[in-house]
Amino acid sequence: MRALPLFSSLLAAAVLTLLVGIWACDSSDSDEAQPVQLDRLIRLGDRLAQARVSGARAREVRGEFHPIGDSKRLALVLPNGVDVIFDDLLVSPKARLQTTLRVPAKLPENARLDISVRERGTWRSLQEGPLPAAGGQDVPLDLPLGLPAAATTAIRFRLTAESGDVWCFEPSVRSDGRQVIAFQSDLPGTRLADDVVMQFDLLTRSGALKLSSAPDEPKIRAAKPPTDVNSKTSEPMLLVAPSLEAPAEIEAALKLPPDALLEVAAFQDFGTPEELLALTEAERDALKGGVRFTVLSGDTILWQHDLVRGPSLESIRAGKTIDLSELGIGEATLRFRTEYLAGTQRRSKVVAWEMLRLVAREPRPRQLSRDDAPNVVLVMVDTLRPDHLSCYGYPKVTSPNLDAFAADGVRYEQAISSSSWTLPAIATLFTGLASPLAHGVFDHERAALSASHPTLAEIVAARGGLTSAFVANPIVSVRTNYDQGFDRFEEPGDNAVEITDGFLSWLEAYSGYRFFAYLHYYDPHNPYDAPGEYREQFCDADYAGFLKGIDEPVNQFRDQAWRALQADPEGVPQKLRDLSRLFGAPDRAYLQGRYDGEIRYWDDQFQRVLDALEERGIDDRTWVIVVGDHGDEFFEHDGLGHGHTLHSELTRVPMIIRGPGVEPTVIRQSVSISGLFYTIASLFGARIEGRMNESPLPGLPKTPTPKEQPIFTAVGKGQMVTDAMYGVRDERWKMIWRPATRTAQLYSWRDDPFEQKDLSDKNRAEIERLQKLFESWRVQSEAIRPSDLANTDPETIEKMRQMGYLGSKSD
Repeated sequence: MRALPLFSSLLAAAVLTLLVGIWACDSSDSDEAQPVQLDRLIRLGDRLAQARVSGARAREVRGEFHPIGDSKRLALVLPNGVDVIFDDLLVSPKARLQTTLRVPAKLPENARLDISVRERGTWRSLQEGPLPAAGGQDVPLDLPLGLPAAATTAIRFRLTAESGDVWCFEPSVRSDGRQVIAFQSDLPGTRLADDVVMQFDLLTRSGALKLSSAPDEPKIRAAKPPTDVNSKTSEPMLLVAPSLEAPAEIEAALKLPPDALLEVAAFQDFGTPEELLALTEAERDALKGGVRFTVLSGDTILWQHDLVRGPSLESIRAGKTIDLSELGIGEATLRFRTEYLAGTQRRSKVVAWEMLRLVAREPRPRQLSRDDAPNVVLVMVDTLRPDHLSCYGYPKVTSPNLDAFAADGVRYEQAISSSSWTLPAIATLFTGLASPLAHGVFDHERAALSASHPTLAEIVAARGGLTSAFVANPIVSVRTNYDQGFDRFEEPGDNAVEITDGFLSWLEAYSGYRFFAYLHYYDPHNPYDAPGEYREQFCDADYAGFLKGIDEPVNQFRDQAWRALQADPEGVPQKLRDLSRLFGAPDRAYLQGRYDGEIRYWDDQFQRVLDALEERGIDDRTWVIVVGDHGDEFFEHDGLGHGHTLHSELTRVPMIIRGPGVEPTVIRQSVSISGLFYTIASLFGARIEGRMNESPLPGLPKTPTPKEQPIFTAVGKGQMVTDAMYGVRDERWKMIWRPATRTAQLYSWRDDPFEQKDLSDKNRAEIERLQKLFESWRVQSEAIRPSDLANTDPETIEKMRQMGYLGSKSD
């Protein structure tokens, strides 16, 4: 057996005690708090890396993959004489600890296990006594925590024996009503060797599973297992492939809780791009057809969806949340059927249920929406440059709806992101730490958000607000832990309509509650493929250049630049200039026209959000904030895309705020996007102690205008970045500093906003001063950087590669 350190939980509870000395809030609860259906499950196995370990002969507590019959299970191995304490568990009064104990076949002598809960600073035993007399037994435990009210608590496991270990299988705290019966491995953070295939099993869940008819037995496959033991696994799938002649069907006997929901997702894959390209035309024609996925209760169809192959033959999926409340409470048998559609001539490579999850709902108090308790909608527009917006002076009318919105709000002329690519910037928004060196999301190797820093969503939830996120960028995901603190986190698709539709559907159900909603739009990120009339709305109609037939010119250019970097790092600047000359003035204008079309497309979807708030009568009690995470370069410094420099075209972003009591104005002093964290937290009553001079944004009601502070930016290694670089910007100067080569560029950004004239040779004293500022910032940042950072999982790495952050796969 291997010892398997576990990555931090994607579903971790709010880490509230970490907020001591950082934020505080009033203890009074709203008199109008009302119950709303929410879900939460805390899997202690997921949090093992953050557990405190102490005691005699302490050694590392570990998680392992242990065989149980025909299955494999996650186990926590508790060494003798060691306390394992899971801190900071935010649980409801009805929370229960559920686990199954199994002791080794050779029973430790005089072995006793004490499981305790901390209540008002005192440990109270939940279960204490000798282990079973016969080793190798399974002992199920379901222990009520018995807390009088919702609280932040801790669970302690203590084993004492003459020798030996105890195994604790999949311990979890069910808090606020979530019960998950999952047709998936549910083993986040464990290492799966190669493509591990397991017999599907519901050993620890309610109900039973059996195969009713299928050519192959159901199996679980981890599609892309991680290579690093600390990374999260990709989502496993339940493979239930029919034959061309007969359907495949499984039955699950489940115990339905009240108001149960069934979440389903169907998946079909036809092979890798390389495999598909190798097919002949006749073989591709044979792949026409599709698979029908059906969920039944008796003869009643609860959900049915046909996944039909498109011309591109890419993998396809679909999902649905099904209300099972009409089936009542208690035993129910659900059937899950897959069958090929008529005329299908060839089996798919993968036919799978990507997710089948039964969720029980339980009321949880949340504040009602009212005038003195405003909502917040934070609209993140990926890759949006302010100088391509009409309200920031762009001559083309790309953003008429945003322009009208900005006229009634505060527009920040010099808002600066913390990095030139998405994940460090979003980590800054969610944690309030302007420094990527502080929150730890720096380069592609460490892209997952640590659970150690409390997030904005956790702070809002602790104050009684509903939290939801609708995200289009595929790397801002559950997999990279950006769902931390959100009651609802959805990834509905990558275009603006899907994000808007997802939010409006959620708003219809929850507009009566106070909420914080995060909408992350992917438009205008490359490949600049806005639909219909938007696509070339701002392009020259007579353009006939080479870009007309290229779908992803940004990534193709960056791949060429990457190969040039690998071949001759010293000669890259000249080679970049040579490559950029391939794009003549008409090509560049066409490319920017496509980009502008994406902005115009998003702008109409943004208006749908504003209209929905007005239609529901909550626009006058809702703050709406629009911000970008970074920009895109169009050869201002011989590059294309983003994530490769810290120049202003990549780090300056739009930021506009409209809300109750906000007076229209323009703020011209430089501000960091981290100020949004402190501003939104204060709207929900949380008082934030500024860290590293960070504070709420100026220009807003009851907000003093802070003195302008230096702003720091950073980007780690990646596409066209051979070593880390850092930006330091004060009231006049901006330095871009590469410590590895000890080279600096210096710009007077007010006089030279696009940073075209390097003044470093004539201003050595300013460079030395800014270097000292950087060094002080670095020391402060690293002092609070979390220790539980883990390597990025391979699927996210591949998504980054597809998005152009890394070299092409062949490199």
